Order: sequence, then C-alpha cells, then structure tokens
Amino acid sequence: MAPCPAAGRRRRNPAGSGRSGDRCSCRADRCPGLRHGLRRDSAAVQVGSRTPRLLPALQDHHPHRPGARIPPLLQRLPPRSGNLRPFLPSPRRLPWCRRRHRAGFTTGGTNVNHAAAAGYRRPLPLRQGFSLVVQSTRDEAPGVRSLALASPDGSPLPEFVPGSHLLVECGATVNAYSLTGSGTVPSAYTITVLLHDGGGGSRFLHGLRPGDRVQVSRPRNGFSPQTTATRHLLIASGIGVTPVLSHARAAAMWRQPFSVLYAYRHGIAPHVQELRELCGGRLIECPDRPVFVRRLSEALTHQPLGTHLYVCGGTSFVESVIGAARGFGWPEERLHREVFDNAVLDPGQPFTVHLERSGRTVPVPAGISLLEALEDAGLQIPNLCRQGVCGECRLTVTSGVPVHRDSYLPAAARSSNTVIMPCVSRAAGERIGVDL
Repeated sequence: MAPCPAAGRRRRNPAGSGRSGDRCSCRADRCPGLRHGLRRDSAAVQVGSRTPRLLPALQDHHPHRPGARIPPLLQRLPPRSGNLRPFLPSPRRLPWCRRRHRAGFTTGGTNVNHAAAAGYRRPLPLRQGFSLVVQSTRDEAPGVRSLALASPDGSPLPEFVPGSHLLVECGATVNAYSLTGSGTVPSAYTITVLLHDGGGGSRFLHGLRPGDRVQVSRPRNGFSPQTTATRHLLIASGIGVTPVLSHARAAAMWRQPFSVLYAYRHGIAPHVQELRELCGGRLIECPDRPVFVRRLSEALTHQPLGTHLYVCGGTSFVESVIGAARGFGWPEERLHREVFDNAVLDPGQPFTVHLERSGRTVPVPAGISLLEALEDAGLQIPNLCRQGVCGECRLTVTSGVPVHRDSYLPAAARSSNTVIMPCVSRAAGERIGVDL
C-alpha cells in the first residue's frame, strides 16, 4: 500500500488544541483524516452560513485514529455523492466546532435549517427559542386569526409575564406578536394576527394549518403590569386588545382590581366575547369614537390613587390617550404604552451620526433609517422587527438628542435621551453620537 500523503508531516494545531508535532503512520486507504474524506466543494459545505468557515479549519485537523466517531451534529449533514461521510474527532476534542456548527440547525436539533442553506441566518433569539406546532386556529373577526402554538410533545411551555410577545419566524422575515394568555403554566402560546393588505408575515401565518411548524423566540416583555399598582386601567383599540387581554386574564386570576376600555369598529372586535365573559361589568365597550371620548374622560377622572394606565393600539390612538391622561394630571411613571402600527413614518430630516469608538461619521439621508445607514456603512447591528417593537437594535447615545419613534422604550429611557432604537428613531438636530 502507498503511504499516507500526510505521513511525515507535522499536524497543525487547530484552534489552540494544545497538541502538535504528532506524525501520521497510517496508510492512505485507512487514513481517517478529514482531508481524505471530504472535498471543500461537497454538499456539506453549503449547509449553514458559518459552515464554510468551519470546514477549512477541520480539514487541517488529523485525528490519527481510524475509528474516529462522527459528531451527531455533523451526521446530519447531507452526504455527498457515493454516500461518503467525513471522519471527524469527537466533539469533546473540538468545543469550538460545536459552537460554530450549531448555527446551521434548528434549536430543537431535529432538522437541518434549510433556510440557512438559502443564505438566511436565523437570528439569535429564534435560535434560542422553540420549534412549535400549530395546535389550532380560529377566526376572531374578519381578517383576524388566532393561532395556538404548542410543544410537539405536548409538554408545558415556559411561563411568561402578562403583556409579553413572541418573535415569530414568518418565512424569511421576523414579526412580533403579543401573547393573549395569562402566562401561568401555559400548555400553548396563543397569538392573534391581523391580515395586512401588504401580506408579508401576516399572510404567511394566516396560511398555516394545524400540524405545521413555526420557529418562535422565548417570550419577551416591554409592557408588563406594575406590581405596585393599586388598580389597572386597561385601554385598547382594535388588534391592540391582544396584550390587554393577557393583562386582564392575569388580573382576574390573581383577583387584582382592574377595568377594560375597549374601542372597536362595528363588526370588527377581536376577542370581545372573551372579554365579556372574563370582565363582566368591568368591561366598557366603545363601538364609536364619541362614546370612547366620553367614557375615557370618565375613566381618567374616577380612579383611585396608585392606578396605572396601560394603552395599546395605533400610534394616533395611543398618543391621544396618553395626552388626555397628562391633561388630567396623571404622572408619567403611571402611563404605559405599546404601539401596534404599520403606518409609514415620515422621511425626516437628514443628519449625521458620529461613531464614538471608531471615530467615523456616517451620513443619514432623509427617508433612510439610522439602522439602514449604519448597515450600508458596513456595521452589523443586531436587529429583528425593524419596527421599533422588539428592542433588539438598541444603541447607547453619547451626544445629541434622539427623536423617539419606537414603542419599546419606557418613559424614563425616553426622557433620559441616552438610548435610541435606530430602526425607526432619528436625531432631533443635525448630529448625534452613538457608542459604536
């Protein structure tokens, strides 16, 4: 037999393994080295966005033992022609291998992430989340559908704080949807989706049927009930009722005083029957604007000391409620909001952003978000919803004053002017500095 081509050559030390200088004494037909078992142009190289960087490093690692075990993660790689698989050392010897390769697979570890093979890399919160099964669907109103998402094995899901939301993978996009349950020992996560004219993620979710799988993040919260409140005043409009329903269920379960003011249009009132059964006389229904304005004024002037207000809906609705509460003297720390809106923001004025750590200056034209300008300049900013809802792209402001357009930051963070959500917010002046 011909000797191994690698015989007599020193082995390179991959990723600081601490061992080098071994010599190969095996034969070519028994050599377990990866460079004899996998070509760089094999099908495995195409799986996962980080896999191509992983394999060249592994190709220089020679395990020197013909019985080398194939790690379970790499066993899921599609075999190349001839049904040959690479021989690799135990993953215990290469911990950096597991970290790099995990990105190519779903969190549950059961299926290859085919979206990654097409160039899409699943964001970190989704990789740390769950692969759930659509348990049931139900039409709540015209163009409004709720989906119950359960664990594939039927086990209970992690509890969550009322008002939490999920990041849901909708094809190649990620949307945020509020959970409507109380959060206590949930057997399923229920979300309600309004079908928008533009389609996108909402159309994808409306097309799901029982048995379909969907990847979601762990529950996240920016609209939680305050434990110090003596009473909860919950106000919602349209699809904004979803987090309010979660608050109401939790308050009813724990016997906390609350009331719900629900504004909707005739014939389009998601979850109204559930609220009637849950709240009884604590629900105030407002099917038209004059009724809502009158009942809102009554509710704002007849609340005990220590009441907290929570409002969710479109931008104009939320701002009108917050403005009315301020007019009646409500302190800012007792006003909580969450905005559901697909309205197009105005393009704003051009400005420049100074990157404090690198010393660079990046122009931000009108009609281009700060996040988009930073990405065009070659910076990688973590982001998900790009609508000012999830809080993933939050940046620290070092100079200048931001114009806050998001629905994520609390009032204290807004007034401090020390943070900005670059996906929607802009600078108040000609220049702003961020910690990048």
